[in-house]
Amino acid sequence: MKKIVALCALGLASMLFAEVPAVYKKCVTCHGADGKKVGVAPKVIAGLSKQEALDFLNGYKNKTIKTPKANTMYIQVKNLSDADMNALADYIATLK
Repeated sequence: MKKIVALCALGLASMLFAEVPAVYKKCVTCHGADGKKVGVAPKVIAGLSKQEALDFLNGYKNKTIKTPKANTMYIQVKNLSDADMNALADYIATLK
């Protein structure tokens, strides 16, 4: 019975993760699939508008945001194209 429950939970988690855009998948570890994870991530990103998300992403990419985790975020966003940044901001804006 425990194995069945574990397999169901794993299946549900994989279905939810499959709906996450590829560009957001590397964000999940710190920010969570719902954007509400705190701990490693200093900021809950759920509830940000597209423009707010873009402002943060561009700030990290351009190194204008100076926080203890800014370099970690720079590493994550430095190679993202404008299209990737827009897709990421679009997705973040759907997180409530």
